[in-house]
Amino acid sequence: PRTSTKRQIHQLSILSQQYNDIVASLHPEERPLLEQKLEEIDEILKPGMTDVCWKRTGDVDEFISVAVQVVKNVHKFFQKMKTNLAKAKSILEEFGKNPLAERKNKALSPDEFNDGFDKFLKTRLGVLAEHNTEIHKLIDEIRQDPMIDHISKGSTTWENYLKYAQSHIERKLATCVQNSISWFINQIDAEPRQMSISEKSEQGPLLEIQITLYSSGIAFSQDTKRKVDDNKEGRWPLV
Repeated sequence: PRTSTKRQIHQLSILSQQYNDIVASLHPEERPLLEQKLEEIDEILKPGMTDVCWKRTGDVDEFISVAVQVVKNVHKFFQKMKTNLAKAKSILEEFGKNPLAERKNKALSPDEFNDGFDKFLKTRLGVLAEHNTEIHKLIDEIRQDPMIDHISKGSTTWENYLKYAQSHIERKLATCVQNSISWFINQIDAEPRQMSISEKSEQGPLLEIQITLYSSGIAFSQDTKRKVDDNKEGRWPLV
């Protein structure tokens, strides 16, 4: 019947799209995780090209029902693998939008800046630790999926995939650091590149440092916890 044929064509179209999506999108380090399942799919599809009589609705429906379910299950895991890694990268990308330091609206002494920086950095690293836990859960969801039960945690296949996922995460972490360095450079640059003209004019000094005549030379007179030597506590000589 024409209705059955349309239904079968629709199901086969979905099967084909999902199968092609898997085969075309797998990275060389991802493919070994699904190699066995892809071989199983190929074996299931072979009868469709040799034994199934496409004029017999019953034979076609039986073939499609088995093939569609297997491909659907593998494609579901494939999507989880891709989506979870994308989520992990997105988490770090969002984290990296804000630098690992902050600038107050007023100039601070070096000690005040250092204390504020340490506290702010500790908070940001705390957030990063939470993100790290989230990312571990995302990768663990992939590891715990029954689709790859046949692959042991200590296998080369799984270790290579972890290295692949780790490389993506490391690149995002490197970008976070790079963004923070760029932010800091922009704060101390005489001609900040990433600010509008109005922002440049409104931006005050970052640190409050005084220079005064000390003995026979000029020295910083800013109070600080640092020691230049035993006789000049709180002084930063100007070189």
